[in-house]
Amino acid sequence: MKRSITVLITIVTVIIILVAAVAVYQYYNLPPKTNLLVFAAGSLSVPFTQLAQNFEKANPNIAVQLNFAGSVALMRQIETNGSTDVYASADWTIVPQMYPNYANYDIGFALNQMALVYNNQTLKFLGISSINQSNWYQVLENPNAKFGFSDGNQDPAGYSALMVMALANIYYGQNVFQNLVQNYSNINLVQNATNYNVQLPPTTSLKFNTNKIMIEAKETDLLPYLESNQIQFLWIYKSDAIQKGLPYIQLPDELNMGSVNSTVVGNYYNNVHVYQGYGSSSQKLLNCAPIVYGVTIPKTAQHSQDAALFIKYLLETNGQNVMSNAGQIPVFPAYVDNASNVPQTLSKDITSSGPQP
Repeated sequence: MKRSITVLITIVTVIIILVAAVAVYQYYNLPPKTNLLVFAAGSLSVPFTQLAQNFEKANPNIAVQLNFAGSVALMRQIETNGSTDVYASADWTIVPQMYPNYANYDIGFALNQMALVYNNQTLKFLGISSINQSNWYQVLENPNAKFGFSDGNQDPAGYSALMVMALANIYYGQNVFQNLVQNYSNINLVQNATNYNVQLPPTTSLKFNTNKIMIEAKETDLLPYLESNQIQFLWIYKSDAIQKGLPYIQLPDELNMGSVNSTVVGNYYNNVHVYQGYGSSSQKLLNCAPIVYGVTIPKTAQHSQDAALFIKYLLETNGQNVMSNAGQIPVFPAYVDNASNVPQTLSKDITSSGPQP
């Protein structure tokens, strides 16, 4: 009997040792994880952080590395310093600027709009009872009201803020842009018939009265100044306001750049333009249009197959839920430019027919 027990113990011990040995062997001989590098607009930081965590759980062999910054700055980084596996922009019209050397297709995957946010001290600080879509521009004219927006040379939220204030000239029939921006900076608005052209100097030449305006590289850089009441208002994406729980003014569709209604686009958005880097050799004309986020796999990507899996995850149910919860409306099927260049993996999630978003 004792011998049988001894034999049984020996067998169990050997099995345990073998299982442990196999486990140790597998642990030290696992294939290395793929480091998937994702460049994304600062306004995507909340949903993409959640998306990356969910994606890694579903794909344990892939580790997602996120880099958030202004969309224009990220594009220039790709063009200057090399590759990334996924590039997601807050303005899908930026991606075609990378054709043909750095990208060859563009997927519009979500909508957003601009909002004017303020802090819990703003109304009391300014001695007013309310602010709304009818009086916001008059409130901002208050000598004690200071507002911020990002540098439109680096970040789409910046030139979108300038577009909104130019649209306000049309909508209200007032010199809103001049009273809020032109009088306090070297950013000018020139009207030519029905066209309103914003002349935005390059970053190195940008000048503004810091007692009225604050400008940083990207819109999220300004949030601490809003929260500490160093500025009372901030031009930012509506999704950022929702994510941060900040009070905001719901602007009319004619101003917020979130409408895809053809009448609104034709009568308002199409009449406003921004000359980015005005007066420099890199001057670029930007047209006001609905805010659509774009994503692509740059041609210099090191892990294009895994990048396609990440984008597929973004475009399908899991990604749509994450984007919706963050206040960014998914476009499904996503609209694609240059569909023939898109990986086959994504073919069921995109369309190139019908009106663009």
